[in-house]
Amino acid sequence: MAVYKYTGKRGTIDFYFNGERVREKAGTNKKYAQELLGMRLGEVRDGKFRKAPERAIPFDELAGEYDEQAKAKKSYRNEKYDNKTVLTHFTGKNISELTSLDIERFKTERKAVPTRSNNPRSGATVNRGMACLRAIPSKAVKWDLIPKNPASLVDSFAEPEGRDTFLTAEDAGNSSKLVSRA
Repeated sequence: MAVYKYTGKRGTIDFYFNGERVREKAGTNKKYAQELLGMRLGEVRDGKFRKAPERAIPFDELAGEYDEQAKAKKSYRNEKYDNKTVLTHFTGKNISELTSLDIERFKTERKAVPTRSNNPRSGATVNRGMACLRAIPSKAVKWDLIPKNPASLVDSFAEPEGRDTFLTAEDAGNSSKLVSRA
C-alpha cells in the first residue's frame, strides 16, 4: 500500500518495491508529494523504477574498478592514458552527481588544451578520451549503481572519413608478382 504523508512542512512518500520499503522526501508541497507518488508507482508498474544506491560512490573508486577490469582488453595500453585524464578531471565527484553538462564541459575543455607539442588537439583524440569516459558510467549502469549513463547524451566530435588508397598500375604489377610466387 502506497501512502504519502504531509506533516506541516515536509512531505514524504512511502511504498514497497520488490518486497522492500522505499521512502522518499517529497518537498514542502502536498500536491507535489501526491504527484510524485503517482509517478513512482507508474515507474514501478512499467518496470522503470530503480532504487537509488545505498551510498554515494566516488567517481575515482568506480574508475579504479573499471581500470582493473579493462586490463584484460587489448587496447588497455592506449586507454590507460585517457583513463588518467578522465580521472583527474572527475576526482572528488560522486558517480550519481555526474551530468551530461559536466561531460560536455570536459569535452570542450579537453579540446581547448593543446598537445605536448603545442599543436591543437584533434577532435578524434578527444573522442578517444570520451570513449573511456562513456565506458565508466556505462559499467555503473550495468552494475545497477545509476539509472542511466549521462555520457550517452553527449555527441562526439565529427571525424574525417579516413584515407582512400588507390592501387596504381605499378603496385598492381608488384602484387601480382608476389601472388604468382606463392
